[in-house]
Amino acid sequence: MSGCSGLRQLPDSLGYLKHLQHLKLSGCSSVKAVPRSLCSPTQLQYLNLSSFACLEGLPEGIGSLVDLRHLYMSGCEQIRELQESLMKIQSLSHLNLSCCRRIRRGSLAGVRGLTALQHLDSNLLPLGQLPHLDKLSLWKLPAIKRIDREFCGGNGAFRRSLSF
Repeated sequence: MSGCSGLRQLPDSLGYLKHLQHLKLSGCSSVKAVPRSLCSPTQLQYLNLSSFACLEGLPEGIGSLVDLRHLYMSGCEQIRELQESLMKIQSLSHLNLSCCRRIRRGSLAGVRGLTALQHLDSNLLPLGQLPHLDKLSLWKLPAIKRIDREFCGGNGAFRRSLSF
C-alpha cells in the first residue's frame, strides 16, 4: 500500500490480518492517525510508516506488537510524542526517526530501554548509554567540528567504532 498519498484513513480491517508479518505503508502522506486495530496483528515484525507527513501519533497499543523488529517512521513531520509503550518492545532492533523534527526530546528518553536496538537513525536523540547499538547515522551537521567521547556515553558504550 505504499505511495497512497490520496488515502486519508487506514482501514480498521488491518487488525483482522492476525498473521501479518510485514506491512509497508510508506508515502501515505494524508493519513493523520493509525487505527488501534493495527496493534492486533501480534506477529507483525516490520512496519514502515515513513513519509506519513500528517501522522500525529501512534496508538497507545503499539507496545502490544511484541514481535516488532523494524519500525520506520522517517519523515513523520507532525509527530511530537512517542508512545511510552513503544519503548517497551524488547524485540525492536531497527528504529528510524529521521526527519521527525517535532518530536520532543523528553519523549525519547525511553530509547535506552530498547535492549535489542541495533540500528538507530535519528537526528534528534539525546544519546547516552545505548549498549546494544551497532550503527549510528549522523548527517547534515555542518557546524560540528568535534564529537566528544561523552556524546557516545563514555568508554565502551558502543560495541563497534563509529564513522562520520
